[in-house]
Amino acid sequence: MTETFHYPFIARVVTAVKAVLLTVIAFHYIITSLLLAPFRLGGRYLNTISGLFGRQMLWACGGKAEIEGLENLDPKKTYVFVGNHQSYADIFLLQAALSKLRMKTLFIIKKELFRIPLFKPMSKQMGLIAVEREDSRQSMKAITASLKLLKRGKSIAVFPEGSRSYDAELQPFKRGGFLLVELTGLEIAPFVIAGTFNIFPRKPFIIRGGPCKISFLKPIAAGQYKSKELAQIVEVMIKEKYPSEKAYIDAKWENK
Repeated sequence: MTETFHYPFIARVVTAVKAVLLTVIAFHYIITSLLLAPFRLGGRYLNTISGLFGRQMLWACGGKAEIEGLENLDPKKTYVFVGNHQSYADIFLLQAALSKLRMKTLFIIKKELFRIPLFKPMSKQMGLIAVEREDSRQSMKAITASLKLLKRGKSIAVFPEGSRSYDAELQPFKRGGFLLVELTGLEIAPFVIAGTFNIFPRKPFIIRGGPCKISFLKPIAAGQYKSKELAQIVEVMIKEKYPSEKAYIDAKWENK
C-alpha cells in the first residue's frame, strides 16, 4: 500500500508532539552516553542501551511491533544482518528485536548523521559505524573497522539498499556490506521489515502510530560465494518474502 498522505492540522500537531518526544528521548541517551563514555563500558552496556533506546524510540513513534523468526538465530553466534530499509524507524525496530536475544549488534549508518550535534558521541557509545557512501576510501575504512568488531564477536547490521525507500518498495542491493561476509566467512542473517514506512515515511515529514513487523529468515553460510553473488542471493530471498509481509501489515493498517 503506497499511501497518499493527507496532512491536516491534527496530523501536524501529533507529529510535532512525537518529534519533541523523540528528541527528548534521544537527548537523554546523548547525555547518558557522554557521562559514561570515559568508563569505556563493554558489550553488556552497549546491548542494554541499544535495546532500551530502540524500544523507547519505537514507542514514541507509536509503533506496535511484531517480531518473527528469532528462533532462527543463535545468540552465541556472530552474524552479518542484512535487510531492507523503509524508514528511520527500522533501526529502532531492529534494536528492539535483537535486544531480546542480548546480542552484541552494531550498525553501519551514513556519515551525514554524525553531523547532528552531540549525535556522534552517542553513536560511538551505541556502536554505530559511519560510512561515507560517495567516498570509496572512507567506505573501506568503515569495512576495516567492521571487520575488527566482527572478529571480537560483535554482529553487524547493514542496509544494502543504501538509503530509505521513497515509496515502500525495495531498491537494488549494493554489494558493500556483503564484502564483510566474503572476507570473514560469517553467516548472513537476512531480515525483512514491513510497516515502518507508514510510521515514519521519507516524505512528507509525518509520524503516525501503527503496526510494523520484522521477520528474521534462516541464516545462510557464505561458503565460496563472492560478494556480488551473495548480494544477488539475499536480494532474491528478501524480494520473495517482502510482498506477503507488506500485504499482511497493510491489511492491519487498513483495519486499525
